[in-house]
Amino acid sequence: MPWFNHIVIGLCAMLLAFLLWKEVTRPLRARLWWRIVATCIAMIAFAGMAIDIRYQISNTDSNNKQSLLLTDGYNKDSITAFIKAHPNTDTISVSEAATATNLHVFGNGLTLADLQLLKSNTIQFHPTNNTNGITAINCPHTIHSGEALQVEGRYNNTSKLPVTIYLAAFGNSLDTVTIAPLQEQTFHLQTIPKHSGRAVYSVIAMAQKDTLENNALPFEVLPMQPLRVLVLAATPNFEHKFLKNWLYENNYAVASRTTVSKAKYATSFLNTKSIILDNITGSALSNFDLLIADDDVLNSLSANELAAIKTAIVQQGLGLVVQRDSSNDASKFYQQPFTINTTSNSEQKTLRLQFNNTKEQLLVAQPTYLKANASTQTLITDDSTKIMAAVSILGMGKIVATTLNATYSLVLQNKPASYYQLWSLLLQKAAKQTNEDINVKVKPNIIYPYQQATIQIESTTQPLGVMVQQTALALQQQVQLPYIRSASYWPKQTGWQRIETANGFSRYWYVFQPKDWASVQATDNMLATKMYAATHKYPLNKESVTATKQTATLPKIYCFLFFLLAMAALWLERKL
Repeated sequence: MPWFNHIVIGLCAMLLAFLLWKEVTRPLRARLWWRIVATCIAMIAFAGMAIDIRYQISNTDSNNKQSLLLTDGYNKDSITAFIKAHPNTDTISVSEAATATNLHVFGNGLTLADLQLLKSNTIQFHPTNNTNGITAINCPHTIHSGEALQVEGRYNNTSKLPVTIYLAAFGNSLDTVTIAPLQEQTFHLQTIPKHSGRAVYSVIAMAQKDTLENNALPFEVLPMQPLRVLVLAATPNFEHKFLKNWLYENNYAVASRTTVSKAKYATSFLNTKSIILDNITGSALSNFDLLIADDDVLNSLSANELAAIKTAIVQQGLGLVVQRDSSNDASKFYQQPFTINTTSNSEQKTLRLQFNNTKEQLLVAQPTYLKANASTQTLITDDSTKIMAAVSILGMGKIVATTLNATYSLVLQNKPASYYQLWSLLLQKAAKQTNEDINVKVKPNIIYPYQQATIQIESTTQPLGVMVQQTALALQQQVQLPYIRSASYWPKQTGWQRIETANGFSRYWYVFQPKDWASVQATDNMLATKMYAATHKYPLNKESVTATKQTATLPKIYCFLFFLLAMAALWLERKL
């Protein structure tokens, strides 16, 4: 009612003029301006109690509703500040995010599966600060017997105390590494499992006596595939005798030929049928995956026999292990990548060998070493990093050279485990690569209960009756890569899960506890959400940033309080 407001304002103005006249005409001139100001405030407040005092405010979000999606690790103070700046905000769940407008994601972000639920909706991501702890981890799901378990990762230490990371199993610490305070760095842990089959180790992070993380590390030790091995020896010796016995005891198919005199050989066959080995031909070599020989016997072979060996290596992937002497002849294919360095000391020397995180002492007569070469990979060194064994690629096959010619002494020292690890390493690095009929991959690497797992099966033939935990999978074949088939599966329980087919093939994978690898999961989610937000940017259009005006009414209580305050000041002034 504008006329009512005009009447009130007019009456209050006349009353204010009368009161100001009274104050000015008072004989007491002290504190005159104080009384004038208090009188004006009292009359304006009195008028405000009778009429509505309206004013304009700026509001950038009056027409823009905000949607808030909270994920693990969000900061409460950041949420409070956001809601204060954007009063028109609703908190939603992931299932509602696809249709939400002006979507803001706070915290560590969303998993890849949750990001797919957004259906290309645009977002603004508000990540938390850098995650403290293990932010990345890499470890093979399967290794072969005698092979080292290599664990690599990254740790972000935001504290002022050093953090020690342990690789532990069965109550024992197998390897450790320390991360300095306020540092982010990579780490490497390794061990050689002495068992076979499935196991769950632990990666533990501790600061002094406080356990910061305790994560499960599942893997499976598979037995070495029984190889068909041919051993050639120039003369009978203990090295080849112990090696043949070890190969036989570990279920390798072993054929050996030892020269006893010119053109006369002693042959033996263990775990395999006998064949004619008077001449080393391509037909004879096709029965084997691996050839073990020394320089002396290879030097005694005819040109045709050496050509047959080289062809088998280059074209058929035959592996060759050569026990080297001190000779160097670059024209010979089995010596060319491996140059020998000979020491001047002819006395026996005890070497401390290092291989696969193992250190063993071995007595060697006149040690010889391999020269480092860009085309070779070092396998065994001594404690001064001089090379005792290395591997090089030749066509489809590989050649391993070693200067260790008395490894049987490890057995005589009652160290059969070290002998096993040494020869397993040499044979594994040289062995012919065989392709399995079925290869199984499960993504992501870290899976929790009720989280989507993508099971990918690579096979040239149609795998029949594929099941996980007695649940049949419906595989879909990829159009561009028809040998790859995949299916989704949602595990309901933690621990080992078995994938099997109707023809007897089986593999295992692991479902983690929710507490496992929390920092890794947070880092992965943050990276995935950042990448998604970069390609689905929140639209900053003109409407969303232009400030709008909104009319607000001053609450009556403020006018009443100002009126009381002014009247109290006038009353107090009279008493002074």
